[in-house]
Amino acid sequence: MVESQGGQRRSLSVTEVMAVAVGMLPIAGPEGAAPRQTVLTDLVVSWGDLERGPTVLRIPAAGLGLPERYPGLAPREAYARFLAALLEHSSANALPDAPTLAEGRYPRFATEGELTAHYYGQGAAAA
Repeated sequence: MVESQGGQRRSLSVTEVMAVAVGMLPIAGPEGAAPRQTVLTDLVVSWGDLERGPTVLRIPAAGLGLPERYPGLAPREAYARFLAALLEHSSANALPDAPTLAEGRYPRFATEGELTAHYYGQGAAAA
Protein backbone atom coordinates (compact mmCIF):
# COMPACT_ATOMS: atom_id res chain seq x y z
CA MET A 1 0.00 0.00 0.00
CA VAL A 2 1.38 3.42 -0.93
CA GLU A 3 0.02 6.77 0.18
CA SER A 4 0.72 10.12 -1.45
CA GLN A 5 1.35 13.32 0.49
CA GLY A 6 -2.19 14.30 -0.45
CA GLY A 7 -3.55 11.24 1.35
CA GLN A 8 -4.43 9.17 -1.70
CA ARG A 9 -3.83 5.44 -1.12
CA ARG A 10 -3.50 2.64 -3.60
CA SER A 11 -2.22 -0.86 -3.68
CA LEU A 12 1.05 -1.33 -5.57
CA SER A 13 2.23 -4.76 -6.55
CA VAL A 14 5.97 -5.24 -6.31
CA THR A 15 5.85 -6.51 -9.90
CA GLU A 16 4.68 -3.05 -11.06
CA VAL A 17 8.05 -1.57 -10.09
CA MET A 18 10.21 -1.25 -13.20
CA ALA A 19 13.25 0.32 -11.56
CA VAL A 20 14.51 1.31 -8.14
CA ALA A 21 16.75 4.35 -7.83
CA VAL A 22 18.54 5.39 -4.66
CA GLY A 23 20.13 8.69 -3.71
CA MET A 24 21.48 10.37 -0.61
CA LEU A 25 20.58 13.99 0.17
CA PRO A 26 21.56 16.38 2.94
CA ILE A 27 18.86 17.32 5.44
CA ALA A 28 19.04 20.07 7.99
CA GLY A 29 19.76 19.08 11.55
CA PRO A 30 19.62 21.11 14.72
CA GLU A 31 20.78 24.71 14.39
CA GLY A 32 24.55 24.90 14.23
CA ALA A 33 24.97 21.20 13.43
CA ALA A 34 26.25 19.92 10.12
CA PRO A 35 23.54 18.57 7.80
CA ARG A 36 22.88 14.84 8.04
CA GLN A 37 22.38 12.59 5.04
CA THR A 38 19.11 10.81 4.32
CA VAL A 39 18.26 8.30 1.65
CA LEU A 40 15.50 8.63 -0.93
CA THR A 41 14.14 5.57 -2.68
CA ASP A 42 12.44 6.00 -6.05
CA LEU A 43 10.10 3.38 -7.43
CA VAL A 44 9.73 3.84 -11.18
CA VAL A 45 6.29 2.56 -12.16
CA SER A 46 6.28 3.89 -15.74
CA TRP A 47 8.99 5.09 -18.10
CA GLY A 48 6.49 7.36 -19.84
CA ASP A 49 6.80 8.28 -23.50
CA LEU A 50 8.08 11.14 -25.66
CA GLU A 51 5.45 13.55 -24.30
CA ARG A 52 5.44 12.46 -20.68
CA GLY A 53 8.44 11.45 -18.60
CA PRO A 54 8.61 8.59 -16.13
CA THR A 55 6.26 8.25 -13.19
CA VAL A 56 8.22 7.88 -9.97
CA LEU A 57 7.05 7.21 -6.45
CA ARG A 58 9.64 8.88 -4.22
CA ILE A 59 9.83 7.54 -0.67
CA PRO A 60 11.90 9.21 2.04
CA ALA A 61 13.63 6.89 4.52
CA ALA A 62 11.13 7.77 7.26
CA GLY A 63 8.27 6.59 5.02
CA LEU A 64 9.59 3.05 4.67
CA GLY A 65 8.69 1.88 8.17
CA LEU A 66 12.06 0.18 8.62
CA PRO A 67 12.00 0.04 12.46
CA GLU A 68 8.72 -1.89 12.27
CA ARG A 69 9.85 -4.17 9.43
CA TYR A 70 13.30 -4.86 10.87
CA PRO A 71 13.14 -4.34 14.65
CA GLY A 72 16.46 -4.17 16.41
CA LEU A 73 18.53 -3.61 13.26
CA ALA A 74 20.62 -0.50 12.73
CA PRO A 75 18.98 1.81 10.16
CA ARG A 76 21.69 1.23 7.53
CA GLU A 77 21.39 -2.58 7.82
CA ALA A 78 17.58 -2.41 7.81
CA TYR A 79 17.64 -0.31 4.63
CA ALA A 80 20.11 -2.68 2.95
CA ARG A 81 17.81 -5.63 3.71
CA PHE A 82 14.74 -3.75 2.48
CA LEU A 83 16.48 -2.76 -0.73
CA ALA A 84 17.81 -6.28 -1.40
CA ALA A 85 14.36 -7.80 -0.86
CA LEU A 86 12.69 -5.19 -3.06
CA LEU A 87 15.12 -5.78 -5.92
CA GLU A 88 14.87 -9.56 -5.57
CA HIS A 89 11.08 -9.71 -5.55
CA SER A 90 10.38 -7.01 -8.12
CA SER A 91 12.97 -7.93 -10.77
CA ALA A 92 13.29 -4.15 -11.20
CA ASN A 93 16.39 -2.51 -12.64
CA ALA A 94 18.65 -1.04 -9.98
CA LEU A 95 19.84 2.54 -10.46
CA PRO A 96 22.70 3.27 -10.62
CA ASP A 97 23.35 -0.52 -10.69
CA ALA A 98 22.80 -3.60 -8.52
CA PRO A 99 26.43 -4.15 -7.37
CA THR A 100 26.79 -0.53 -6.23
CA LEU A 101 23.55 -0.68 -4.24
CA ALA A 102 24.38 -4.11 -2.79
CA GLU A 103 27.63 -2.64 -1.46
CA GLY A 104 25.71 0.18 0.23
CA ARG A 105 27.31 2.83 -1.97
CA TYR A 106 24.46 5.22 -2.66
CA PRO A 107 25.05 8.23 -4.93
CA ARG A 108 24.98 11.61 -3.22
CA PHE A 109 23.13 14.62 -4.57
CA ALA A 110 22.86 18.21 -3.35
CA THR A 111 19.10 18.48 -4.05
CA GLU A 112 16.11 16.38 -5.04
CA GLY A 113 16.12 18.18 -8.38
CA GLU A 114 19.69 17.04 -9.00
CA LEU A 115 18.73 13.44 -8.20
CA THR A 116 15.73 13.63 -10.54
CA ALA A 117 17.73 15.15 -13.39
CA HIS A 118 20.50 12.58 -12.96
CA TYR A 119 18.24 9.55 -13.23
CA TYR A 120 15.34 10.75 -15.39
CA GLY A 121 16.29 13.99 -17.16
CA GLN A 122 14.70 17.37 -16.55
CA GLY A 123 11.08 16.49 -17.41
CA ALA A 124 10.41 13.64 -15.01
CA ALA A 125 7.18 13.62 -13.02
CA ALA A 126 7.43 12.53 -9.40
CA ALA A 127 4.17 11.19 -7.96
